[in-house]
Amino acid sequence: MKRTLLFILITSVLGTASASDNKDIQCQQDDKSCQLQKNKVNEVMIVHAPTPVPVSGNTYYDYIDIDRLPTRNGNISDLLKSNPTVRFNESMRNSLNQGSIDPENLSFHGASPYQNLFLIEGISATNNIDPANTNMVDNGVNIPSNSQGYFIDVALLDSVRVFDSNVPVEFGQFNGGVVDAKLRKFSGDDKLKISFRTSRDNWTKEHINSRDRESYEAGGNGSTKVYSPNFTKYFYTISGDKQLTDTLGFTVGFSHRESNMNRYSQGNQNIKIRHENTDQINTFLTKLTWLATDTATHNLVIKYNQSNHEIQTPEFINSGRDMGSKSYGLAWEYEQLFKVGKLNLNIGWDHMSNYTKANATTLMTQMPCLYYPESNSCTIGGQGHISQYIENITSKARWDFNPFYTGLIEHNLYLGGEFISTDAETKRYNESETYIYRKKKNSNVYQVMNHYKYQKGKGSLDIKQQSFYLSDTIKLERFSFTPGIRYDHESFLDNDHLSPRLRTEIDVFNNNQTMLTAGYNRYYGTSFLGMGLRDIRSNLRYNAVTGEKKVNITQYKDLKTPYTDEWAIGLQQKIIGFIVGANYVNRHDKDQISRVSIPNGYAYRNDAKSKTDSYNFSVKPIEPFKIQKLEVMPQLVLSYMDKKSNSRLETGYDDDYTSRYDEVVYNGKLIKHEDLPAVDYNTPWIASFNLDFNIPDYNILWANTFTYQSGQDARIIARKTDSCYNSNYKDIARHYCDVSLGSAVIWDAKVKWKPHFIPKAPFTISVDVLNVLDRVHAVPYNSSSAILPSSSAITNYGAGRQFWLQLDYEF
Repeated sequence: MKRTLLFILITSVLGTASASDNKDIQCQQDDKSCQLQKNKVNEVMIVHAPTPVPVSGNTYYDYIDIDRLPTRNGNISDLLKSNPTVRFNESMRNSLNQGSIDPENLSFHGASPYQNLFLIEGISATNNIDPANTNMVDNGVNIPSNSQGYFIDVALLDSVRVFDSNVPVEFGQFNGGVVDAKLRKFSGDDKLKISFRTSRDNWTKEHINSRDRESYEAGGNGSTKVYSPNFTKYFYTISGDKQLTDTLGFTVGFSHRESNMNRYSQGNQNIKIRHENTDQINTFLTKLTWLATDTATHNLVIKYNQSNHEIQTPEFINSGRDMGSKSYGLAWEYEQLFKVGKLNLNIGWDHMSNYTKANATTLMTQMPCLYYPESNSCTIGGQGHISQYIENITSKARWDFNPFYTGLIEHNLYLGGEFISTDAETKRYNESETYIYRKKKNSNVYQVMNHYKYQKGKGSLDIKQQSFYLSDTIKLERFSFTPGIRYDHESFLDNDHLSPRLRTEIDVFNNNQTMLTAGYNRYYGTSFLGMGLRDIRSNLRYNAVTGEKKVNITQYKDLKTPYTDEWAIGLQQKIIGFIVGANYVNRHDKDQISRVSIPNGYAYRNDAKSKTDSYNFSVKPIEPFKIQKLEVMPQLVLSYMDKKSNSRLETGYDDDYTSRYDEVVYNGKLIKHEDLPAVDYNTPWIASFNLDFNIPDYNILWANTFTYQSGQDARIIARKTDSCYNSNYKDIARHYCDVSLGSAVIWDAKVKWKPHFIPKAPFTISVDVLNVLDRVHAVPYNSSSAILPSSSAITNYGAGRQFWLQLDYEF
């Protein structure tokens, strides 16, 4: 902390001594025209396109892109669904859970979906408590989480910048990608916009496997899976822009998203009790901007986000509970231009929490059911209220020197540092207990099989992270080389890291037509605080019969920080009015975290690793084609990814390494376990063709996206009776087979209309139609284990045709 404060003090003193009112010294952050003049490389590559695609690892979505793209639930994950560098877990995007409004996890270039960096206005919004735990079971110690600390509604954003490769040196604590969201600054025009958006189950074709029909209609399958039949979604958004003086103004936004569903809980063997459950996300954002002088700007951001799920377990009695998250924070940014450069200071405070709150404090299982003797067993109740949170205090400083020359070489040098102090805490708010009763044989007497109590209590961790970085972009005529170095230290695992970042660009023919980019980068990830918090909750448990205390052991102190080595090369070619782009990224993820079972607990190890080859290709015109009053904008994007891994991305750092084998038989061939292709987040081929029709005179936009996904595989454990079992390797303990689920072509469309015959029409009507042709396509079975014991009933189906209606009113 002292080093960071000293750095801030020195740069402030140096800059103050040479302040200037000359606004042309350096580009303002949001002055796009100035930035283009400073960087001829980007000038060639930035074009209007229906779906932004990566340019040298950098994808920029402005508010026009956000408004154009069909985002379903309005989350950042939805916005990135067409990004060719991103893969989703298709098993979580099926017809069983279309009522969900939670953001989905993202994997960039095959990396862990829990190792991404999310930022709001440059301040981390990543929840690294326990993001891999999405289990909704109520077992007394479970608190589901998510890697995104704020479930931001993208309708409230000005832009989203995504870095998937060649990530600049100022970003750290990630292995996957960086997602940086920006709020709008006041424009000088007072305005207010109100939006309403809706969809429902009878506007959606849900394709349900016959084996899942009963559990789907009940709203869940056992205690762990939550389904969403009979849903209705209502989204309300209010955003405004107000100028208070010539130099002071603010923007404000509020979003309420809810999904109402019917679920059932057990009454008896033949009766189900119907419940109305609501999932909701509330978001409030405001940004106050003060243009203090011609060279100094202050931004103050206030943010609040709350997500809540009302849940009933179909097989439990009185199983009602709330599970969710609450996040809020403040951020202040100060930007000052000086004669010799620019200073940026950021200070932020964020509180991000997750909780489980059951209606009951006693969880009791009876065999057979005492309340309903016709039932073989029943479970009643819940486990009370438990929570966990992290509280971050962040301070950042960055100094950008004005470009300077050494001979003919131009330098663009910047340096900076960041310090994050984190307090993490978990708490049980009430005493609770669990019973299991079993009826004695040939008797009406029930005996207690086990009885545990959970004490009220709490515990905490205190963690510090600090980083420093230095980068210089060196330019000589058509050559540009950017060496950078980053240092990180965090006290949770007490590890130090040095991350080299190297990137070069060549204007091949020195005419801004052919740009070649290449880079080598190392990214160190983050640790997960849930590893330390779980024992605190578990150690509040004791045996109520014997008095013995449950002592859990979690070993993690000797862990290395997971890291990724990346090689990337890209080519951008301007030709006859088109931009053609091709990118290749090779990644090796090393020292990734997994766990093994030990007596009374778990030990975390750095045994997981993977390697990924990722290719994408795009073709897009620089300007739309004009046919009389019609503007047509086509775009083609191709993406191929080949990933091999010895761990499952969906279970992440909690993937149990106990069941690993040195060698396995895969589709009849003997291979090393680490050479198995990934089983999740691994759709090999994705191709999308975007075609937009715009009629400006009539204020009509018709946007279309045609997406092809190659056949994904579901993996099973082969039995001796399966055709793919190879008896020549019968001494090998594990045989796996992949079963192809077939390819799919999906057409999504959006129509926007602002009535042209009404002068200054204040309202807009939008209709989204997802999967227009209602194509039935299989997706891997929704299983936390990912690998299934047999080939019977292995698939679910993706959502069919779905309609969304949106009304916007602006005044």
